[in-house]
Amino acid sequence: MKKRINGYINSIMEESALIKDSGMLFLASFAGSLFLFVANIILSKQFGPEGFGNFKTVLSLFLSASFDRIRRGATLTKYIAEGNTGIIRWFLKLRLISYVIVSTLIFIFRDHIAEFS
Repeated sequence: MKKRINGYINSIMEESALIKDSGMLFLASFAGSLFLFVANIILSKQFGPEGFGNFKTVLSLFLSASFDRIRRGATLTKYIAEGNTGIIRWFLKLRLISYVIVSTLIFIFRDHIAEFS
């Protein structure tokens, strides 16, 4: 049993590109989640319960319209397993671009969004 486990660990360690790309994906997701957590705490203190609820509703409507939600998890898992680094980088760029666009729209329309809060 111990030889089997060591064999699996050794085969994983030999796939350095897989580990590197998986690590990049994990760090990108972790950094985004950490940023979102801190932003939610700050914004909830600023807006209060009702205003924060309205803000999150508007934000989720914008995010559901972005292309970031299109079967990202299943698709990335497939390409990570295949070792296709080009498509993984493309998905990460797509995620970054969609968040920049949504953030820019929220910044531009912040006064209108604040009226509904």
